[in-house]
Amino acid sequence: MAKDRPRPSNTKPPTTTQIPDSADDLASHFICKVDKIRASTASSADQRPTRSHPTENGLSSFQLVTTEDEDAHRLIRQAPCKHCDLDPAPTWLIKRTTGMLASVVAAICNASLQSGVFPDSQKRAVIRARLKKPCLSPDDLNSYRPISNLTFLSKMVERVAARFYEPCRRKRSSADQTVNLPEVSFH
Repeated sequence: MAKDRPRPSNTKPPTTTQIPDSADDLASHFICKVDKIRASTASSADQRPTRSHPTENGLSSFQLVTTEDEDAHRLIRQAPCKHCDLDPAPTWLIKRTTGMLASVVAAICNASLQSGVFPDSQKRAVIRARLKKPCLSPDDLNSYRPISNLTFLSKMVERVAARFYEPCRRKRSSADQTVNLPEVSFH
């Protein structure tokens, strides 16, 4: 019987667990954790390096996302087929209608980066708690990691920003070794 067969060692354990605490308990725990981190790093804010040169590449000088050279189409097609409960349509449907939606996605990405404003409607996420490791106790709130599930559109803006940010980070890092911008990785 399939039930009696041992699970192969190369398969991942189940990702969902019955959490004995309420969503409010988890939210309070993570808020408290963030507050503690902020308090412990507050004094380092005064020790940030100052930039000895003006910013050469501002948000006004990034390369626009275009639909003419298939840039927006490629951005949508290469997106993972994941979706968020907050998305108005599943990602597979957005990918199938790329021809109709590419110009809208490009306009939103460009407007957000040119204005320096990320739309409030995209500053929302579905947060799920996952056990950090299967061997940890599900009864201990410290055993959990919050996982943010972002909307498709917010991930598109994030990818465009990362595409602009990374060359700027490399250029600044090589031009002035005293200013180290953080590594950014967007999946």
